[in-house]
Amino acid sequence: MYELCHYGVKGMKWGIRRYQNKDGSLTNLGKSRKNMDAINDIVSTMSKRDKELLNLSGNVYQRRVEEGANVVKRIVKRIGDTPVSFLDITGDKSGVSISIGTRGGDEYRNKGYASAVAKQGKKWLDEHADEFDQVVWWARKDNPGSIKTAQKIGLELDETSILPDDPWVKYERKKK
Repeated sequence: MYELCHYGVKGMKWGIRRYQNKDGSLTNLGKSRKNMDAINDIVSTMSKRDKELLNLSGNVYQRRVEEGANVVKRIVKRIGDTPVSFLDITGDKSGVSISIGTRGGDEYRNKGYASAVAKQGKKWLDEHADEFDQVVWWARKDNPGSIKTAQKIGLELDETSILPDDPWVKYERKKK
């Protein structure tokens, strides 16, 4: 007869989780992990075309950022327990770019979920306007939803970004 016993790991604090505060609320790292899981859940439902628009492959969202850049702000919209849309503001003090995605499926499309997170992102950017030199939103010319959302939050087309062979155009916040 064999018996399996586990006495813990040296230094381990019983009942304390790495991503949880003592009161049970999530730490910032825990919130980040939960939001990343939600984003991956959204991405797993997206069409191949939508994934291509975000430069994604597979069902995992990995924001490729240049060295020194990071996720400055991440917003996830949920309906009940279901994550339906996300917005990432990524960059550093010199400037940030915005990525946005919405859950695939007719019951989630064209319901204003992307606009909702975009408005939250704009509010946050307005509150932190003096922290970033440039705010950029790249949209594909063939993605009217992305263009419309960028315009809704007050970003303006950079006319110099319109090139005949380039499928992307740039929207940016104009300095006041």
